[in-house]
Order: sequence, then C-alpha cells, then structure tokens
Amino acid sequence: MRRIVGYEIKTLENLITRKILLTAKDAGYPALTTVQIRIMRYLFLNKDKEIYQKDIEKNFVVRRSTASGIIDTMEKNGMLERVNTDLDLRSKRIVITEKYAGKMELLEELINKFQDELLDGVSDSELNTFFSVIDKMKDNLGK
Repeated sequence: MRRIVGYEIKTLENLITRKILLTAKDAGYPALTTVQIRIMRYLFLNKDKEIYQKDIEKNFVVRRSTASGIIDTMEKNGMLERVNTDLDLRSKRIVITEKYAGKMELLEELINKFQDELLDGVSDSELNTFFSVIDKMKDNLGK
C-alpha cells in the first residue's frame, strides 16, 4: 500500500500533540493547547524583542481572526497581556504575564527533553534532509 505524505504528517502531528499535552499537564499546565504552548514558547524565546499580533500571524501561519481569537483566550486565561507601546498606540505588544513567566523555564526544559526523545536515532544528515523536504513542501503550498 502506498503511503500518503499528508496522512503520515497528520499522524505524526497527532502523536507529537498527545505527547506535548501530556508533558505540559505533568508540568502543571493542564489547560493549555498545543498552539498556546507554541505561542508561549515563542514569546519566551523572544522576550527581548517586541512581539505583536502580526508577528504571531506570520510565525504560526494563521489568519488575523484566528490569531486574535487565540490571543483573546490566552489573555482571558491570564497567560499573556497586551501592552501599549510608545511608538504606535494602535498596536499592542504581547507579553507573558508574571504568573506564567516563572513557569516557562521548566516548560522550555521539558520541550528540549521531548525534542531529544523525538530525535533519538535520527542523524544530523537525516534531520537536514527532513527539513529540506518540509521546506520544499511548504513552498509548494505557498507557505
């Protein structure tokens, strides 16, 4: 039987999602979704930069309405907040709240451990090939 690339990618995504949510739950983040975890990590790793909604839209390849809904929910749940900037009163920076900022070190540690587990037995050459193929597929779909 011929393997279908899209199906294999979706199956892998499901396995990764399940593992990430279990890892987050074990770390005390029972209510987070995978996209919320990804956004929190993005904000954490870029805490020295000013991040706006448009950055999240671009980085996570989501529409404005989708990003707005996710950010609204995360703000309502106390995970992040929108902060006024001096440069443009119409745009608000997005930052992690103090409550969640303290937990991000642990979450980052768990994500790195998960990454190591995921890549166990995968050589650098294989990983480079994987990323090359993924990039070509994204280009084919117009990113």
